[in-house]
Amino acid sequence: MTSIVDTAPTAGRHARPTDPPRALRLLVYEENTDSIGGNQRYICLLLQYGAKAGMDVVLVTPREGVLADTARRYGAVSVLSRRQAREPYAVRCARLRARIRTVKPDAILCNNTKSLGTGLVAARLARTPVLWYVKTETRSRLRNLAFGLAADRVLAISPSVFEDGRGRVGAALVRRSVHLPIGIELDRFVTIPPAPATPGLHALVLARIHPDKRLDVVLDALDALGPEASGIRVVIAGGVAPGLEAYARHVATRAAAARHATVELRGWSDDVPGLLTDADAVVLASRTEGVSRSLVEAMAASRPVLATRVGGLGDLIAHGETGLLVNVDDREAIARMLVWLRDHPDERRQLGARARQDVVPRFDIGGHVRALAREVETLGSRT
Repeated sequence: MTSIVDTAPTAGRHARPTDPPRALRLLVYEENTDSIGGNQRYICLLLQYGAKAGMDVVLVTPREGVLADTARRYGAVSVLSRRQAREPYAVRCARLRARIRTVKPDAILCNNTKSLGTGLVAARLARTPVLWYVKTETRSRLRNLAFGLAADRVLAISPSVFEDGRGRVGAALVRRSVHLPIGIELDRFVTIPPAPATPGLHALVLARIHPDKRLDVVLDALDALGPEASGIRVVIAGGVAPGLEAYARHVATRAAAARHATVELRGWSDDVPGLLTDADAVVLASRTEGVSRSLVEAMAASRPVLATRVGGLGDLIAHGETGLLVNVDDREAIARMLVWLRDHPDERRQLGARARQDVVPRFDIGGHVRALAREVETLGSRT
């Protein structure tokens, strides 16, 4: 994106063009490289849409993996080491510092504390400001305080996460914090027709196979229903988090043992619109969550959602209006809501229709990237 601005002639000299303004440059550092979850999909969108906001986005990862392979379809990716083994922390920091000095970004963005731990040190050594995008609350109050005060700017995905963080870390963190709703590309979802109001329930769980997603709780709810679970089909679509293969086998064993409901494990799929087209509703029983991208996409597709009251989900969903909310680990409530969704096809269509009207204007990716670019520009102007 180049332009030439003519300067007014001065006495005794010809006018000369100024240098074209340099686009903002954002370096995104991500250490979770072996799976594609919400953060990784978000990074791919930044690579895809950053230029439209006048911002060059570069993804840096410590090593090759699924994320690097996927992200290359959308933009610039830089891998610190060709070694597949995880390198020592000091080595990662040194490699990242060198890459920062090569890329010369206006700011660095980290989307989780794992990446931030390396990104902060490398950025400080390279004298580059850091943005921390908080999408779900961390479990350590001390870590929240340390990382929140060390970052130059804290972005919070929802008012609930933002307010909770403010209460813990005090006024110093508030001054460097701002609420920035997640940006999502919804064009593929708003064109999905509403699910037909037919008997039975096809419930979709879009989540990684991870204990935090509480898949066991959903399976417990189905077991508790006994014969009353007849007509309920649950499809779990999500990859296995690294190191949790044994847990994935446990979930698969339980799914296969379901007696009255039908439970199917699909694995990871990038055809989320196709999965939603076949679904009547979407379920997420997480113990911890920010604002789930999968739930926003489901709501944009006019699918009613059943979720837990955690993180920013209470801000995302108006209970009884745009979706259904239950408490964490409340198996009985999940069971009741699944039966209600199965037995009330007309009402679940109405929930889905209101959900679409609510989320589409709130989570536009274009507006999100422009707001992020303004934060990057502000930080870059200070250096």
